[in-house]
Amino acid sequence: WQKAHVHLETYTILPKRPEVDEFFQLIVWSLVFFTSRLYLFWTGFAHFTVVVAISYGVYRPLFGFQTLIPTNLQYIVTVVGLIAFNAWCLENESRQRYKAEQRIAEGRQKEQMV
Repeated sequence: WQKAHVHLETYTILPKRPEVDEFFQLIVWSLVFFTSRLYLFWTGFAHFTVVVAISYGVYRPLFGFQTLIPTNLQYIVTVVGLIAFNAWCLENESRQRYKAEQRIAEGRQKEQMV
Protein backbone atom coordinates (compact mmCIF):
# COMPACT_ATOMS: atom_id res chain seq x y z
CA TRP A 1 0.00 0.00 0.00
CA GLN A 2 1.22 3.47 -0.84
CA LYS A 3 0.81 6.20 1.71
CA ALA A 4 -1.98 8.55 0.58
CA HIS A 5 -1.16 12.24 0.35
CA VAL A 6 -3.93 14.16 2.06
CA HIS A 7 -4.49 17.69 0.82
CA LEU A 8 -7.01 19.74 2.77
CA GLU A 9 -8.51 22.67 0.90
CA THR A 10 -9.40 25.77 2.85
CA TYR A 11 -11.16 28.95 1.83
CA THR A 12 -8.12 31.14 2.51
CA ILE A 13 -5.84 32.30 -0.27
CA LEU A 14 -3.09 33.85 1.84
CA PRO A 15 -1.72 32.46 5.13
CA LYS A 16 -3.31 35.29 7.15
CA ARG A 17 -6.36 37.40 6.44
CA PRO A 18 -6.80 40.00 9.21
CA GLU A 19 -9.91 41.42 7.54
CA VAL A 20 -11.72 38.20 8.41
CA ASP A 21 -11.19 38.85 12.13
CA GLU A 22 -12.50 42.41 11.79
CA PHE A 23 -15.42 41.14 9.74
CA PHE A 24 -16.43 38.62 12.38
CA GLN A 25 -16.05 41.20 15.15
CA LEU A 26 -18.38 43.48 13.18
CA ILE A 27 -20.89 40.65 12.81
CA VAL A 28 -20.76 39.73 16.49
CA TRP A 29 -21.33 43.32 17.59
CA SER A 30 -24.19 43.77 15.13
CA LEU A 31 -25.74 40.60 16.55
CA VAL A 32 -25.37 41.97 20.08
CA PHE A 33 -26.83 45.39 19.25
CA PHE A 34 -29.68 44.33 16.97
CA THR A 35 -30.89 41.22 18.78
CA SER A 36 -32.79 41.35 22.02
CA ARG A 37 -33.91 37.77 22.60
CA LEU A 38 -32.25 34.38 22.38
CA TYR A 39 -34.73 33.16 19.77
CA LEU A 40 -33.87 36.11 17.54
CA PHE A 41 -30.20 35.61 18.25
CA TRP A 42 -30.14 31.99 17.14
CA THR A 43 -32.39 32.62 14.14
CA GLY A 44 -30.21 35.54 13.06
CA PHE A 45 -27.09 33.47 13.69
CA ALA A 46 -28.43 30.67 11.48
CA HIS A 47 -29.16 33.10 8.64
CA PHE A 48 -25.76 34.73 9.11
CA THR A 49 -24.03 31.35 8.94
CA VAL A 50 -25.76 30.47 5.69
CA VAL A 51 -24.92 33.84 4.12
CA VAL A 52 -21.28 33.70 5.18
CA ALA A 53 -20.89 30.06 4.21
CA ILE A 54 -22.12 30.74 0.69
CA SER A 55 -20.70 34.22 0.07
CA TYR A 56 -17.35 33.69 1.80
CA GLY A 57 -16.73 30.32 0.23
CA VAL A 58 -16.53 28.15 3.35
CA TYR A 59 -17.87 25.21 1.33
CA ARG A 60 -15.63 25.88 -1.68
CA PRO A 61 -14.26 22.30 -1.77
CA LEU A 62 -17.84 21.05 -2.17
CA PHE A 63 -19.15 23.61 -4.64
CA GLY A 64 -15.94 24.66 -6.36
CA PHE A 65 -16.00 28.42 -5.85
CA GLN A 66 -13.96 30.87 -3.84
CA THR A 67 -16.49 33.69 -3.50
CA LEU A 68 -19.71 34.49 -5.29
CA ILE A 69 -19.47 38.24 -4.73
CA PRO A 70 -16.58 40.67 -4.09
CA THR A 71 -15.29 41.05 -0.54
CA ASN A 72 -16.67 44.55 0.09
CA LEU A 73 -20.09 43.46 -1.11
CA GLN A 74 -19.92 40.45 1.20
CA TYR A 75 -19.50 42.75 4.19
CA ILE A 76 -22.32 45.03 3.09
CA VAL A 77 -24.76 42.26 2.13
CA THR A 78 -24.16 40.23 5.28
CA VAL A 79 -24.31 43.11 7.77
CA VAL A 80 -27.25 44.90 6.12
CA GLY A 81 -29.09 41.61 5.69
CA LEU A 82 -28.53 40.68 9.32
CA ILE A 83 -29.66 44.09 10.56
CA ALA A 84 -32.73 44.08 8.30
CA PHE A 85 -33.70 40.56 9.35
CA ASN A 86 -33.38 41.33 13.05
CA ALA A 87 -35.27 44.60 12.63
CA TRP A 88 -38.06 42.71 10.87
CA CYS A 89 -38.14 40.14 13.70
CA LEU A 90 -38.36 42.87 16.34
CA GLU A 91 -41.10 44.69 14.44
CA ASN A 92 -43.04 41.47 13.95
CA GLU A 93 -42.73 40.64 17.64
CA SER A 94 -43.92 44.11 18.68
CA ARG A 95 -46.91 43.79 16.31
CA GLN A 96 -47.87 40.48 17.87
CA ARG A 97 -47.49 41.95 21.36
CA TYR A 98 -49.69 44.91 20.38
CA LYS A 99 -52.41 42.57 19.02
CA ALA A 100 -52.28 40.50 22.21
CA GLU A 101 -52.64 43.65 24.34
CA GLN A 102 -55.60 44.72 22.19
CA ARG A 103 -57.29 41.34 22.71
CA ILE A 104 -56.76 41.59 26.47
CA ALA A 105 -58.19 45.13 26.52
CA GLU A 106 -61.24 44.02 24.49
CA GLY A 107 -61.79 41.12 26.89
CA ARG A 108 -61.71 43.49 29.87
CA GLN A 109 -64.21 45.82 28.20
CA LYS A 110 -66.60 42.91 27.59
CA GLU A 111 -66.25 41.81 31.22
CA GLN A 112 -67.04 45.31 32.48
CA MET A 113 -70.11 45.56 30.24
CA VAL A 114 -71.51 42.27 31.58
